[in-house]
Amino acid sequence: MKTLKFNNMKKCALIVLGLTVLCCSRDYDEAIKTNAKTSNTTLSAPVSLLWNDNGVRWRSFMHLPLINGVASTELPLYELSDLSQADNIGSPGNVWSPPSNSPAYSYLVKKLETNANVWINAPHGQYPSFKLVTEGYNNSEYGFYPGYAFWVDWVNGNPINFTIFNNAKNLSNSDSLHETGLVFEHYHNQWGLANYAFTGQYNLNSFIKIKPSFNAMLVGHARNNGASELKTSYLTADLRIEYWKSNASYPTRTDLLGVIFCNPMNDDLNGNANDAIFWKDWTGNWVNNSVQTSARILLLANKLGLPSINSLDVPTEITFDYIPLIQEYLPPPPPGYTYNDAIIVGFDVYSSVRNSDMTFKLWNVNLEGNN
Repeated sequence: MKTLKFNNMKKCALIVLGLTVLCCSRDYDEAIKTNAKTSNTTLSAPVSLLWNDNGVRWRSFMHLPLINGVASTELPLYELSDLSQADNIGSPGNVWSPPSNSPAYSYLVKKLETNANVWINAPHGQYPSFKLVTEGYNNSEYGFYPGYAFWVDWVNGNPINFTIFNNAKNLSNSDSLHETGLVFEHYHNQWGLANYAFTGQYNLNSFIKIKPSFNAMLVGHARNNGASELKTSYLTADLRIEYWKSNASYPTRTDLLGVIFCNPMNDDLNGNANDAIFWKDWTGNWVNNSVQTSARILLLANKLGLPSINSLDVPTEITFDYIPLIQEYLPPPPPGYTYNDAIIVGFDVYSSVRNSDMTFKLWNVNLEGNN
């Protein structure tokens, strides 16, 4: 067993729970019927969308540091990057063009132990099968409290067990968004190549069902007491989608649907306790035109009757189907587009906090489709 751990992490206390939400009406029944597949009574065996399948069993990952949603100016951390087992997952090798000033198919990372920049690479130039994402943190905050860390516990051939720390409560910028978790990403390409985290370039019509499944457990939670601060803390599983036309240089619209499966403090950023919506990035009824470039929404699992984590230290299996949620809660495709043009570009499981601490365990992560 190889474990990445850190020191000086204070144990967090849990503040118990409740869940509220909100919603908006949908007038898109005909558009949904036109663009969605018809469900069959008998489904085929599930197909894994992830190269690192059967629960994420192999060490093929990189650190992805973000600030305000874009790549940080700091290098990824060596301590959170390991491509040594990329040969075990079957993804293509030597598939991307490295910068002219770098060794072939290698990544430049920061090694904190020696404060040196070093190159790492997969055995045959494979792309990382997933990334350990951090949002809002500096590299200097890794392994400390307040700060963040990942424990990556691995036994040969078994799903990796992640313990993920997101402790922003006592940071000087604690009211800013801080996130930590796993990101599986795909980049749309005109050839439909599966060079990244996914085994194919899939769209929303590739499957009748698209089901994440994983085990998770809330380990710790704490929050600032100030009444004036914006405070949120939740665990979510998001599917990211981009609408593309052939030979286009950029997507027409970028969508995200997340399902919050743990919300310890009954947070509701949409202000309506009578529906299942936690937050969305549009107001009022959606007017379908070519102007909108984004449709993002977060839903609350317990309001949808889906599995959710309701107490501390209780292992919980989370699974559901994205397709009916997309059909009900996201707008229909842009004019002239169908679900065939909706490319699946990401699957993320992570914690998100403001003025809070949150620690959770995650293991046996899967994303599968059925026809």
